[in-house]
Amino acid sequence: GYWLAIISALTYFGMFDFSLGMSLTHAISSVSREKTKKLNQLINTGLVSLVLLGFLILIAGYLVSFFIDNIFNISSVHKYDIILSFRLLVVGLAISLPFNVFSSILVGFNYLSLEKNIKEGVRFVGILFSIILVVSGFGVIGLAIANLFTIVCTGVILLYYSKFIYFKEFALSFKGFQKSIVKKLLSYGGLFQFGKIANTISYSADTIIIGIFLFGSEITIYTISSKLAILIGIAFMSKLPGAYFPTLSKLFSQKDYNSLRNITKNILS
Repeated sequence: GYWLAIISALTYFGMFDFSLGMSLTHAISSVSREKTKKLNQLINTGLVSLVLLGFLILIAGYLVSFFIDNIFNISSVHKYDIILSFRLLVVGLAISLPFNVFSSILVGFNYLSLEKNIKEGVRFVGILFSIILVVSGFGVIGLAIANLFTIVCTGVILLYYSKFIYFKEFALSFKGFQKSIVKKLLSYGGLFQFGKIANTISYSADTIIIGIFLFGSEITIYTISSKLAILIGIAFMSKLPGAYFPTLSKLFSQKDYNSLRNITKNILS
């Protein structure tokens, strides 16, 4: 229960990426593959920006970790494990931000199925690893280690496919950082930030409230009993916009409004 509570609390830190990943995906999908210089500028600008934001999350998360036990009324018996787990989750979140750039490359190039298969495949291995660690006596710390393992492995594989398979022209360069591109990404990503805030609150607020006013065991009961509604209403439905996004971005950049109308009608149906 406490594990679910600290994960829910950490999702709010995820909003500090200002939807740059989504904005970068849109920007990449709108640029021709032949324009390697422009693509490199976009990718390097996004990468540097997300590294800086990840560093800020790392600092903020470490400071918040000193108050986690008081926020959720965690007993002294579990205090060390929960705080260490929270810090490992913060490290994972900070690392995941720059790794999302390589996810944006694949999705922006319309390799969405490959990107999803990589993420889900590594996630499955991570779940097996977490079970082994928990059974071995690591408890919630084992879950945090498995989460960090999943993030790092996913990022490395995405890096391999984006850099060495589908966009070999990518060259890491701090000179490619452009302030004008940052402003463009933020102005576009800001529109999605409202949706991210709403989704984070709808998905995470309930467990945090239960954790603050009741106990960890109550979170477990609530989570299990509400799984079906959350699966259909949030988890499943939230996947659809992400799946459609790269194609819609490309059609919009090509001003193919007729196709956009037809797809929108189908989505609404």
